[in-house]
Formats: sequence, C-alpha cells, structure tokens
Amino acid sequence: MPQAYLIHCPPELPRTHAALAVYGGFPLLAFAAALQTTLEVELLDATGAGKIALDLTQIRPSGWEGALTPALQMKTERPVLLHFGQAARLMPEILRKLAPLTARFKRSGRSVWLLDTPAVFSAVASYDPEGALAALPDAEGLISTARPEALAQALSGQAPEAAASVLNSKTAWIDSFLRHAPDDWLSEAMRRYALAAAAVWPERVGERRFPATSPPAETDDDVIQAHLARLARLGAAGVDLVSPVDENEIPSLRRLARFCKAAGLTLRLLAPLRPQIVAAGALDEIELLRGPVPLAVPDGLASPEAAETRTAAHETLNGAAARLAEAGLTAELHVALGGAGDTMAGMTATLRRLDEIVERFGAAVVGGWQGPPDASFAVGKGVSYPVAPDDAHAKALLFANYFGTRRQSTGEEKLIINVSYKCNNHCIFCSIADRKCEHGDFAAQTRAIDQARAAGVTLLDIDGGEPTLYPRLFDLLDHAVKAGMKRITITSNGRMLADPALVRKLAAYPIQLLVSLHAGEEAVHDGLTTQAGSFRQTVRGLMNALKAFPELGVNTTLVAANVAGLEKTAALVHRLGVKTWNLQYYTPFGEVKPELAPDPYEAGRAIAEVIDRYGDRLRIQVINLPFCFLPGHEAWALQDYNKSVRRMLFVSGEDVNLADYLGQKRFKNGKCDNCPFDPVCKGFWDFGRSPATGRASRIRLLDVIPGYPCSAQCVFCAVDDCLLAHALDTEAVIREIDRGMAYGPTAIRFGGGEPTERDDLPELVAFARRMGFPTISVQTHGFRLAEPAYLSELIEAGATKFNLSVRGADAATHEALTGAPGSFEKLVAAVRAVAALAPAVELELDAILTRQTVPDLAEQLRFWHKQGARRMNLWFVTAEGRAAARWADLVPNMTDAAREVALADDAARALGMEPLRCYYIPYCFFKGREAIVWHPLEENALVVTPGSRFTLDKGQLDLGVKADPCSRCAARDACFGIAPSYLQRFGDGELKPYAETPEWAKKE
Repeated sequence: MPQAYLIHCPPELPRTHAALAVYGGFPLLAFAAALQTTLEVELLDATGAGKIALDLTQIRPSGWEGALTPALQMKTERPVLLHFGQAARLMPEILRKLAPLTARFKRSGRSVWLLDTPAVFSAVASYDPEGALAALPDAEGLISTARPEALAQALSGQAPEAAASVLNSKTAWIDSFLRHAPDDWLSEAMRRYALAAAAVWPERVGERRFPATSPPAETDDDVIQAHLARLARLGAAGVDLVSPVDENEIPSLRRLARFCKAAGLTLRLLAPLRPQIVAAGALDEIELLRGPVPLAVPDGLASPEAAETRTAAHETLNGAAARLAEAGLTAELHVALGGAGDTMAGMTATLRRLDEIVERFGAAVVGGWQGPPDASFAVGKGVSYPVAPDDAHAKALLFANYFGTRRQSTGEEKLIINVSYKCNNHCIFCSIADRKCEHGDFAAQTRAIDQARAAGVTLLDIDGGEPTLYPRLFDLLDHAVKAGMKRITITSNGRMLADPALVRKLAAYPIQLLVSLHAGEEAVHDGLTTQAGSFRQTVRGLMNALKAFPELGVNTTLVAANVAGLEKTAALVHRLGVKTWNLQYYTPFGEVKPELAPDPYEAGRAIAEVIDRYGDRLRIQVINLPFCFLPGHEAWALQDYNKSVRRMLFVSGEDVNLADYLGQKRFKNGKCDNCPFDPVCKGFWDFGRSPATGRASRIRLLDVIPGYPCSAQCVFCAVDDCLLAHALDTEAVIREIDRGMAYGPTAIRFGGGEPTERDDLPELVAFARRMGFPTISVQTHGFRLAEPAYLSELIEAGATKFNLSVRGADAATHEALTGAPGSFEKLVAAVRAVAALAPAVELELDAILTRQTVPDLAEQLRFWHKQGARRMNLWFVTAEGRAAARWADLVPNMTDAAREVALADDAARALGMEPLRCYYIPYCFFKGREAIVWHPLEENALVVTPGSRFTLDKGQLDLGVKADPCSRCAARDACFGIAPSYLQRFGDGELKPYAETPEWAKKE
C-alpha cells in the first residue's frame, strides 16, 4: 500500500489560542481518517519531530520550522503533506519561511487547497519526492471540488469509495458546524495577528497597531520607549499586547501604559486576563487602556459538581465586567467550549450566564471551539479517527448557533403600526379580540415614523385590524416614503384587494404585501374568520394582487382547527403562484385562548410534511414554533431568529417592544439545556389560563405510568385486568418525558402499576433529573423500598419524593386489600426508611377510602405518624377497573367517610402534621373545612400511559356529574361534582347545596 506522511504545522499564535483544536490538530485527524483506507498514513507533529502521541487539542504554539527539518529527513521517499490549521491566515508567508527547509528536496510545486470543507483546512502544501502528485490532472482545479478521497486516489491509484464513506460518516458534523460559524467568532488576536512577531516590537507597520508579546522587563525601559517614539513618528495609533498578563506582570503593564501615554499611543490587551485580576482593581490605575478588555471565562462557570463553584465563578466574572463598565471599558468574555468534560447542559448554562453579563454590562463574547472531546487515536501504520461522543454534533451546533447564527442575524429594528382596529373579518384567534373598532391617531402614527427614522429605523410594517379600511392609509404611506422608510410591508386579509383599483393604487408605492390565508378549504377558513364568503374574496384578492406584486407573501396562522389541513393550504398557495409562505404558530398575544393553540408536535409534523413536498417550490418560513418541534427542518425556523427588533404602536397609542412583551410569555426548562438551538430559541409558549374553562396551558405535573404490571393484587385497583401486561420500553418512556417538557411541568411522578418492578426505574429517574425537574416522585406500594441498597440507588439517581400507598394500619386489613401476604411488614419498613431521610427526601402516604379503611381513620393516621409520616392524602374509591366488580363491597357512604376524615384532620393538626387532602368527595360534605377538599384539576397533570396521553380534564376520571340538588347550589361552578356510580348506589340525598356563594368558591 502506498505510504505518506501527514505533518501538522501549528500556527504561530499566542499560547492562549493555539491550543484550540479547530485551529490545531483535529482537522489533520479528520483528513487522515479519509486517507487511511487507501494509504498507509503516518502522522507527525512538527513541534515534536516525531510520531504523534499526544492529544492534538493541546498542540504547542510555535517553533515548528526548526523541528520540521528532521521530520522531513526521516523518510524522503514518501510524499509529505503539510497541514496548516484554520488560524494560519498568512499562507504565502508561511510557505516563504518554509522554502529554505525544503529546497533540497524534489517537489511537484503544487499546492492543493481543500476548500470544499470550509475552513477545516486552509491548505495542504505538497512536497512530493516521488512526483506522485504530478499524476493529478490539474491540481489547481481542485480548489473548489477536491475532497480528501480524490487526493487519496491520486496517490494510490485506488478507487476512493471507501475513503469517501469514511469522510462522509466522520466529518458530517464538522461540516454543519462550520457552515454556521463565520470568521468573526475568531478572537481579535487571531484576526489581526495570525503570525505574531517573534521580536518584542515588529519593524513593519501593519494596520496601524503593533503586537507586543509581553509587557516590558525592568531593564528594557530605554529600548521600549525608543521603539514607542519611533512607532508614533510612523503614524501608529497604539500598541496591542498579545500575550497573557499574570498578576506579577501588572507592574510592568502599568509601566508600559505610562510609556504609551508619553508617546501618544493607546494600549489594548488582546490576550484574556483572569477576571480575578480585574475584579480586584488591578487595572484601575492604568491610563489610556482602550478597546474591549478580554477576560478568560473561568472553567467553573457551569461546574456540574458544586453550586458554590458556579456561584463563585459567576460572581468573579460579574465583578470584573462591572469594574470595567465603571471605568468606561467593555469586557470581552473569552470562552473555550467543546473540550473534554464539557456537557451540553454545562455549555448551555455557561452561554446563558455570559448572556446575562452581556445584557447587564454591554460585554461581548468571543468563543473558541475545542473540538470533539475525548479524542483518541492510534499511531504507527495507520490512524484511527478520534472517537467523538454521540452528542459531538449537537455541541458543535450549539457553539455554531451562538457564535454564528446569532451574529449573522441582522437585529435590524422595525416599527409596526396598528393603524386601525376596524376589520371585515372577526378571526377567532385575533389578538385585537373585542377591542373597540376604531382608527388610530394619524398624528401619533406620523410622529412614531419620524422618531423611528431619527433613530435609524428603515423598516415599517402597517397592520390592523385591516389596514385597507383605514381612510388615511395612503397619507401614511406618503409620509413614510418621504421620511425615508426603505421597506414598507402591509399585512392584509386580502378581501379588499379583490378591487383592481385599490391594487393599482397600492402598486404606485414601494411596498410589500402579506396576505392572510388560513386554510385551503372554504369551510375551515370562513370558520376561523367567522365571516361567510371571506375565503373566496381573499382568494380573488390574492389572484388580483399577484399581478402587481409578484413577490407577495401569504401568512397562515396555525391553530388547532387548521393544522390537519395544512397540506391543502400549501397546495392552494402554490397553485396561486405565491412564492413566499409564512407559517405563524399561534402566540399568546392580546386576548389569549389556550384552546386555540395546536399541539406543537402535531404542528411540527404537519409543517415538516409540507416542507418536504413544497420546500423546493415555496420560500417557507416558520415563525414562533420552537426548533425542537421541527427535527431535521430547523433551518426553516432559523430565518425568524432576531430578524428585527420590533416596536409596536397600537391604535390606543400604547407603544411596546414586541419581543419583550412576547418574551414574558415564554419559558425554558431542562429540555432546552441539552438543545443545540438554545442560543437562537426563546423557549416554549405559556398561554396562561383559558377564560372559558380556567384550565392552565402549562401543566404542573407530568404523571408517567410506564407500565401496569404489579406484584400486588389490590381489589380496588382502577386498572382493568386486561391492561396489566401493558408497558412501555425505556426509550419510549424517555421519549414521552422529553415530549412532555414542552408543556412546562415542574414535577414528575412515576406510577403504575408498580414502577419499582422495572429494572430501568433508576435510569428513568436519572433522565428526569437531567431534564431539571425539581420534584421527582415515585408512587409505589413500597415493597422494594424496604431494601436499603435499592432505596439509595433511586435517591442517587435523583428521586426527591416517595408516595407510598397504605391500606389500613394493620396487616390483616392491608393484606386483604392488596392480596400480597407479608407486604404490610415491608411497607412499614419502607415508611420508616424514607421518613428517616427527611427533609432531603419527601414522604407522602396515599390511602384509599373504602368501607374497610374508613372506620377509625384517625387511629390509622396516628399509627403512621409514629412511623415517621407527616403528610397523608385520602382518595375516595372509584368504580373503575377491578373495583367495578366489587363496588358494593368497597364503597362507603360519603357522609360517614367525611365524618371520619374530619376526625382524622383534627388528629393531624394536633400531631403537627400537614393538613389532610381528600380527593373525590364534594365540598358540601365538608362545610366549614373545605380546605380539605382537593380539586382533581388542581394537579393540572399530563398523564402518559402505555396506551394514551391525556390531561386530567379530558374526562378520564369518573367525575363531573351534577345532580338535581347541584342546580340549586351557589358553588356549582366551582365544584367538580360527584361520581355517577356513587349516585346510582346512594342517590343524591346526601348533597347539601350552598345557599350563598362561599368565599372559597369566589376564588375558583
């Protein structure tokens, strides 16, 4: 097999930056991986003049020229490929310096540039004793087309398929990373001084600033001052200090600042300082310091080990940035990410903390990418590609989105004016809702335009209501054009555009049109606008307007009613000849109706389908939908990121920052901590509570039932026997938890069946902890918690709370109801074991109220209090599952049950326990102590089971019936009713309606 050397030539850069792998050795390893299938490749490190046996994320920064000579002399019969990293910006100078070292070797004289993988290789210069590269038909032609496998084929004469396969599978993630990462995330030192001068002061003048490698020593005063005076005479503006400054070099730095001042030069630091130096005030007395002051972000900023470490690092960095801000200087925060030990959550936390400092002190952030962590490779005849963890691509994409996509976004400010609330549609999702239909104040509108232009704003959106109904629309357009607005967009429902005369009049202005079309079917569109005939008129308006505005765009607001028909809408939009289609996910703006919001996962699937079918024919932009609902289609949502800072003027005269307003309606959680799009995503939507039902859009509890198998045989079990074998596998449960995060839960509960019978429960609990749940509960019969090792395993995984099911306070009652001999002793041991862990771990007992457990309920409570319990929940038995067959034997009279519950509540208070909570017995049984009653909807839970997914108000509970006495009850609307199965057995004679609305009901 043909042989070749790959030699890594580290660029001459400040040591702070040269260690970063994207500027160091990782690209060489990627290249070697692509060559090794057809070549016997040996890697050499020019800095060490030997085989590479070190982690190339820590390349030494300089001295490679001297080491290169023995490297080239080792075996000159092989082709030698020299690799220079991304930071080697001055390639001609490098080659010039290299020429004397290679003059005595036969060489092809060709340089092969591999630019198809952007910025991975600046160049590979060929020194080729055998003339193997001369076989290439046109080396320079490889500038835009070559890939490593083409070079491998030229050297070996073998087909490149295997090499191509390696390259495609091993470097896809770095390709996507670099597509989003422009050069402007390089540090100032890299951009300005790719080859730092070897001498203390360079002789040449370049860009009117001069790099110094370090502060001057004591004995250099005269020499340094002479150099500074000479530079000033040459017209220099100042001096840049390239190398890092340690605490013991601060006196020299102060002296250099004095010298610069005397010479009339400014001083700027390029290498990052330790923030402790700045926070302690070491720079306070340094005069003429200019430009951003670089600060090294401490490694502990997102330390997973200790909150104290994170807090200390954050406070130090904050203190340094604040100190600089007080001195009128800007902090430049230098952070290196992607190295060994970095996690997605840690990187995300670091970037969020940096954003806080940016917002508070106007700091800037400079990033360095350290490549895939845990790189490992073999040396000798071949090289293995460095093995990256599964999330290497996600980490790289997180970095690229923060330092690439965010900086590429324009951030250009836009003024939006609601000119009128009058509209010929009355859309059910309109943010204007029932506001008074009036026109805005023309003087206020023109004043807003003038103010915006004075601030440099050139983008104007005119909205409504319906702008075409505004009588002074054209006066406003005249004013906007005269004021210098460069891009004016009018958003209309399109109905008035059916008039050709109006379209011709609009076409005389330099405007863009956006027309709202909310469905591809007449019935759906008219149902959403509540105006019969609106669909046909809008379609006619679109057809008419497209003749004068061929670039016209269509807006579709995605709500629950139109998501299923999105493909039909896409077909109509395309058939009409529209080129741009904006899909706007419903947002909580104005009067919010949570029930209108579509399920974001369903919306994402529908959007992905139309993108796959029409994405090459329509410019589709997805607005307001978080990226995680568009896996594989995130690029269509990236266009919406920070495209403009939007200020909105309402008809009422109210003036708001739209981004700030909507930002208050969004939230993030642990799912976002591991998302590579976190830097460009604002999070999930919180739609608040429905005015109609009072139901909150955000759930509080994610109730996960991973399976129904259970070793107990409780006679009142609500699970049907036919379901007892049903269970989700580990991956399915994790998917459901991940999916549920979009609804904002703050607690998770694992129930069943019996969750402790699953071997993967600790793994599931650990995943919940990684998702950031502050409360992780396990609902269990408790048998296994009597095992100390198992209980410790669950707690170490992240469990914070245990809900143990109790069935009476003696073995006979408990085991008769559970059908599990010996289980009472295990339960008592479990209660004691968990109680002993308080307050670090919470314990709650859950008791089912049956005819067997209701008598002497207070005594039962006292027994469990002695075992360590401090909270008990009471659940009235329901006629579901197994309980339905034994309903007559199980169900107690609610009046008797309520009396026993009241006595138990008195006992709990006397013992200092938390107040009891009783489920499924209506309020009227507890007049005077209604606080006992726990409304089932207060859980606000999303329940996930092996066969379904539902919230607690979807009719899954046997509740909600209001009997005849309830019709006379003043608290009727605040009560959940009574189970129909109970009414069938006992009737409604026990119900005692409220004559007047009680205070507790007024709060509901």
